[in-house]
Amino acid sequence: MGKIILEVGGMTCQHCVHAVTMAIESVDGAEDIEVDLQSGKAEFYLEDEDSLEHVKEAIRSAGYTV
Repeated sequence: MGKIILEVGGMTCQHCVHAVTMAIESVDGAEDIEVDLQSGKAEFYLEDEDSLEHVKEAIRSAGYTV
């Protein structure tokens, strides 16, 4: 699928960055994950288009908005 950039709401600290990173890592096929607190964005590569909804749900389950 390629590079994905998502705006993630609700991050306020480095713990939040770690939680969002771990949520994305929990989805098979997500690679090269970078989550930036200042911009509020998560960038990563995804192999499968169907996995994008799984990533969004994992982020929401961690307590953040997408």
